[in-house]
Amino acid sequence: MLNWPPLSKITCYNMNDEEIASSFRGKLDLADALMLYYYEAEPLECTITVSTKSKKWVSWNTENVEKIESHINYDLTEDGYLVEIERISTPSKKHCTKPFAWRLTVSVDYDDDEEVEKNKTGLRYKKARKDASISTMQKQIEKVFGLPAGSAQLVDSKREPMKPELTIDDLRQDWLQPKPNQIPSIGEIKVKLKSPQQELEEKFEEASKRHDELNSWMEKEGFDSERKNDADHEIDEFLYNVGELIDETPLNELELYKEDLEGLLDNFTECYHPNYHLNDMCEKLEAEYDGDVYEDIYNRFQEPFEEKFKSALSALCKLHEFVNNVYLARQ
Repeated sequence: MLNWPPLSKITCYNMNDEEIASSFRGKLDLADALMLYYYEAEPLECTITVSTKSKKWVSWNTENVEKIESHINYDLTEDGYLVEIERISTPSKKHCTKPFAWRLTVSVDYDDDEEVEKNKTGLRYKKARKDASISTMQKQIEKVFGLPAGSAQLVDSKREPMKPELTIDDLRQDWLQPKPNQIPSIGEIKVKLKSPQQELEEKFEEASKRHDELNSWMEKEGFDSERKNDADHEIDEFLYNVGELIDETPLNELELYKEDLEGLLDNFTECYHPNYHLNDMCEKLEAEYDGDVYEDIYNRFQEPFEEKFKSALSALCKLHEFVNNVYLARQ
């Protein structure tokens, strides 16, 4: 099982019964929540309780208990940790709305071929596992350094983006291969020799396009709130101003918009984040229908919403990167 049960509550406690991590709606990354800022030499010991209101999860029978244990193991081992799982509660007919408890012992899974200082246990001190996927590692980089979703990208030795399904071992092997000196053709040189203004225009058009696509999809599906409307006005105004700069003197005054764009990225993330709107939609529909609608809403909308959100955010990040580079080049 790769995800927590829908509508679940997860809570972690240290050995003094103090809460150290928790999440509602089943949105908890154990590796980050428990180990991101843990620098002790000894393994981390804690307890974890899980409950869920999902209608598909009736009782804490052996099958359901093992599903949770499978996810705990997957969550931590994918990020390079070893975990020992010990049941505190006992499988029974107890309803899943009541918490089931485990004791966890988490330590770092060091690669055999690399010496690592044992007192450095945080994610930034670990070598990437060779079997980790490119997609997982890119997401991990974003989590560790607080980067926007979709902004981290691993490339091969030709500076081309690696396919998400490839592994870190594929990346290492590609970079270790000797590369012949290749002379680019005249056509390739012409393609690469774009003017700064052309680059700005392309990134601006892409950001505008992705934002419009996200906005149109949200309106079509009924996602409309005061939070989004406020963000729309600011984003539209900013893109309009940058568009005017492109037609006039883009590279002479573009640095004036550097700070505005940084604020815009924060505002876009806050106002458009899928979780906010999915919860708003659920609360609105819950008032109209009897019963719990959260699971149905998340199953229907979460994946397409996150895909369009990440696409729009990535385009804005690329526009911001270009603006920032222009600003730094003039210092």
